[in-house]
Amino acid sequence: MTFKVLIVDDEPIICRGLTQTIPWENHDVEVIGVAHDGQDAINKIKANDQIDIVITDVRMPNKDGLQLAAHLADNYPAIKVIMISGYDEFSYAKQAIHLGVKEYLVKPVDIDELLQVVGKVIKEIKEVQLESTQFHYSAFMNAVYHQVFYDPGEVAVEFETLQNERVYPFISIMKNYIDVSKHMQHEELNDFKLKWKREIDNRLATDQFTSVSIYISVNILLTCILEDKNNLTPTELLPIAKDNASKQFIFNKTSIKLKNLYKTTNQLTEELKTLSIGEAEIITRSEIDEEAATKRLFPVDMQDSLIHAIVRFDRTQITEYTNQLFRYLKINHFLFEESVSVCSDVIKKVIETLQNLKQREKSTTYYYFNQSMDTLLTDSYQTLQKLFENDIEKIICAYKLTDIDDKDWLITRAIDYIQSYYKSEIKAHEVANVINISPNYFSSLFKQKTGRNFNEYVNHMRVEEAKTLLAQTPFKVSEIAEQVGFHEYKYFVEVFKKFSGMTPTTYRKLTAVKNG
Repeated sequence: MTFKVLIVDDEPIICRGLTQTIPWENHDVEVIGVAHDGQDAINKIKANDQIDIVITDVRMPNKDGLQLAAHLADNYPAIKVIMISGYDEFSYAKQAIHLGVKEYLVKPVDIDELLQVVGKVIKEIKEVQLESTQFHYSAFMNAVYHQVFYDPGEVAVEFETLQNERVYPFISIMKNYIDVSKHMQHEELNDFKLKWKREIDNRLATDQFTSVSIYISVNILLTCILEDKNNLTPTELLPIAKDNASKQFIFNKTSIKLKNLYKTTNQLTEELKTLSIGEAEIITRSEIDEEAATKRLFPVDMQDSLIHAIVRFDRTQITEYTNQLFRYLKINHFLFEESVSVCSDVIKKVIETLQNLKQREKSTTYYYFNQSMDTLLTDSYQTLQKLFENDIEKIICAYKLTDIDDKDWLITRAIDYIQSYYKSEIKAHEVANVINISPNYFSSLFKQKTGRNFNEYVNHMRVEEAKTLLAQTPFKVSEIAEQVGFHEYKYFVEVFKKFSGMTPTTYRKLTAVKNG
């Protein structure tokens, strides 16, 4: 950095000497002009806002050095003043110090001493600039945090001056985050994410950008560049994306005012969900908008087939339907949010079905797809399928579906349902639907477990109930037939005789004799 110096003296020879005989360039100093009195200096300072140091004589016409120093102290406090006088008088030095003059030298000026003084002043300027930069950066960082994590409608007083600052936001996502981080300990993971953050900010600093990066989610790093030229575009940031091949970058279209960061951040994070899995590394919001405009339909029958296979624990069909599901998602370019939604629906319905069928309380098991999944923890269908299969295995374990004997719960649940509704016009397909298996599979499994087909089992229950009513109530035989679920009297008599070897009337007479 080069520091700008203005030399002020009413003697041209002094001005030329100070300008031409000192190797200013070796000390990062550039003399940008000379002035011959205080007023001339003020005019030149008004025309040039880059002056860092003024080296001025004391005695000059119009405005002298002390008057110039007073004007600068009131109007340009950042400019440092070095005063030179031919009069070694304490009164001048005292006034100069009072006016904030950094150094007071007596003519004739020793060049080495002057350079030493200039070097000292430059060091002070750098310290002030560094402190100012750090303060401004700290305020900028705090304002970004406030905008992202707190109510932007309540602007804190200390951030009011920054609300109209322009910033350029973008987000980066680690590809295959779950696979990358799953074996890391807590401290190792923190170091990994800190390194990621530093790589982004250091790369931007190399290009002279001031930036703040903060994690707004497990796998989403928001970076805001403090802009000073109002026209930063994604094109200028392509090198940083190319230098970080392990990440995806979502760039905003343009820079924004800091006060709009909350809204823009929400838009960026929401639009992440509309990315196709396996998307390109560099994306802008316009491309996301185009992708999101395409609606994809998912065949419900494929989803239902997988749910049925899981509930009845058919390992072969679980594998077959799962592979079929993810082939479909991949071929049809389902978006991340859509893919997660499909998987979540399957897991949710399986759990609800098993809870109802097995009369179990809600499981406390953690399922990836049974809660809000953090956006873009994976960018491959393969990894997404692994998480899905992991959830299925957790369900199989939690509900003991691998236990062969425990498979009787399906029939137990079916029998419980039959016992509740056998007096109505109950059908096999109705019960199969309740326990979430196909009618054909239900019929086969029911016969295997009970030794009777469905109709035989229901009719046997009806006949046993009819026997009780015949023996204990005065109802007519036709009324009892109706009560136990037979709407045709002749059919009731036929079925009753088949199971008991006699007609209902004969059965009543025999039980009456025995009880008599």
